[in-house]
Amino acid sequence: MPASEPTAADLALVARTDRPAPSAGPRWPTFTVRAYFRSHMVAPRGVGCWAFQRSATEAAFTMDLSGEVVFSPTLSLSDARKWLAEQGHSGLWAVLP
Repeated sequence: MPASEPTAADLALVARTDRPAPSAGPRWPTFTVRAYFRSHMVAPRGVGCWAFQRSATEAAFTMDLSGEVVFSPTLSLSDARKWLAEQGHSGLWAVLP
């Protein structure tokens, strides 16, 4: 069955979650949800154990990812992003599917 087209609301949520937190300092990590969106065709939401991996580009294709995957405890995505920053990580991180 072909995947349905993303709705305007899905695309708007992806755009909002792609940006760093407003209080972003020099060490605050930035995030891209494009790999997650490509896989699920919806923006990430809800509570769960989130997987993050460093990405060289915003597109976050497999060839752009490097390093170990970091798994958060069971949290909302916004709390998991804060948790990753508190662990001392910085740079561009992809939210994995």
